[in-house]
Amino acid sequence: MKLSGCIFLICVVCFAQERILQPPRKDLTAVHWPDLTKLEEGVREQIKNAQESLAATVKDPAKSETELSEAYGNLGQLYHAYSLARPARESYTNAQILVPTDFRWPYLLGKLDQQEGLFEEASRHYRVAQKLRPDYVPALLNLGNLQEDLGRRDKAARLYERILKIQPQHYEALARVATLKAVERPDDPIVVRLGRGDLRRLVVHPD
Repeated sequence: MKLSGCIFLICVVCFAQERILQPPRKDLTAVHWPDLTKLEEGVREQIKNAQESLAATVKDPAKSETELSEAYGNLGQLYHAYSLARPARESYTNAQILVPTDFRWPYLLGKLDQQEGLFEEASRHYRVAQKLRPDYVPALLNLGNLQEDLGRRDKAARLYERILKIQPQHYEALARVATLKAVERPDDPIVVRLGRGDLRRLVVHPD
C-alpha cells in the first residue's frame, strides 16, 4: 500500500544543538537526532547512514508504508543498541504505527521499556507482541519475568507454563516454575527435578 494523503513538511529541523526529523504524516511523531559525539567513529558513521536512509525514505512519496516502517525500525534498532532510548522509542513507535501487524516493534518497545524500568508499559507492549506471535518464547519469557517483578506470581507461572507447552525443555521456564512452586508445592515433579539438579542438563534457549 502506497503512502497516501498530503505530504507535510519533511526535513531535519535544527533547534540550537538539537536536530529533528519531521514526520510525513500527522499520526507519526518527529524523531530526534541524538548527539553522537561520544560514540566511536565507526558507530557514528553507521548511525548517520541509517539516518540519511530514513530521511530519504520519508521524503519519497512513492515509498510504501512497509518500506517506511522498516527504515524507522532499522534506525530504532541502532539507537537501541547504543542506549539512545528517546530516539529509539520514537522510531519504533512510528514503525509500529505504519505496520501494526509486525510483532517486532511492540516487542522491541517492550524490551526498551523494560530496560528503562517502565514495567507496566513493557508488559503492555509484550502483550501486543504476544498476540501477534503467540509462540514467540522471548516475549512470553520477558513478560513472565516482568510479572514476577510486579509481584504477580500466578500470572508469571502461567506464562512460564505456556512456554513449556512450546518448548518442554526450556531451562529458564522450568527453573522459574519450580522456584515459584517450591514453597507451596515442594513435591511437584518440576521442583524435585530442580532440587536434583536435573534441569541444569537441559538445553538453554537464550532471549
